[in-house]
Amino acid sequence: MFPANPSQHPVFTASVRVAALFLAGLILQGCQGKSAPTAPQKMSSYMKSCADKGVPLPPVWGDPNWVQKDDLPADKVFDADETEYPHTEVWTYISDKPKGICYALPRKKDATTIGSLGMICQGESGSACFWDNKQPGTDTLIAATAGLDPATEADGSNLKEKCVDCHRGDNAFLITPSTSLQQEYPDQTVSPDEEDGRPTSMISPPYKPISTLPTPRPGWINEVNHAPAPAPAPKSPAGGTTPAPPPSSTTLAASANLSGGCTSCHAIPKLTAGYCSLAGKMINKHLMPPSGSTASPKIVADIASLKQTCNELKPGVWP
Repeated sequence: MFPANPSQHPVFTASVRVAALFLAGLILQGCQGKSAPTAPQKMSSYMKSCADKGVPLPPVWGDPNWVQKDDLPADKVFDADETEYPHTEVWTYISDKPKGICYALPRKKDATTIGSLGMICQGESGSACFWDNKQPGTDTLIAATAGLDPATEADGSNLKEKCVDCHRGDNAFLITPSTSLQQEYPDQTVSPDEEDGRPTSMISPPYKPISTLPTPRPGWINEVNHAPAPAPAPKSPAGGTTPAPPPSSTTLAASANLSGGCTSCHAIPKLTAGYCSLAGKMINKHLMPPSGSTASPKIVADIASLKQTCNELKPGVWP
């Protein structure tokens, strides 16, 4: 969806702090903007589930509540077919009721033809929902023209892509820092989240993806890092105990055992091959960590740890 494929943004305080290796908080504590689409919104069953969880619903494409931001420079689009879709636009919809934000990233084949159009909306509640311009349950694209209604598109209940493989962590969005994906609302006050002192604007990260209710689709969860309880040491034949083998680096990463370089701004979710691929591309293209931080010994150590863990998870996923 966006800005990567599969599918994919933040409110900061007046002095912006980029809270991302790829993720940053953008759910509004109170923001300017129209509170509802200008046209009556159709409601799919998925959209009803999203609304029940406090997630704003994306207006139909072409509704004036969608506001266009600056385009993404080609060198800042970190996971797209730049040959097929050389132009990437950024659009936002800010909602007051419920409080939250939607992003849409139309990827254009030429100046007028949209090929791929993904949308993600997240509410202040921390729940988020996904849409893509495809026939439900298929990879067949729907023409992204004015009037395209999210109620008729593929969504989190039937998308073939498992968006949560990449969209993980404190919130659902992926950003390229220092681009129009990084939004500022200087007139608003966003209270820092107390957990680890990370400045997010969600009530309780990590975000909660909505797929189907009452239970999520298989695998459609935002897995977080929790240190596993230490396993009891096996007894030796003599009745004593044998020291447990040292944990692998995969176990250490799953326990969020990083040096504090990356996690000073955002949590690292439980790693997947898709997320590792995304991380590698952003780091290798020097899009993250933020400029000026790459010389930090803690950042260097964290990147090395993540790369080692990812390549244990899936060899070669992070060349």
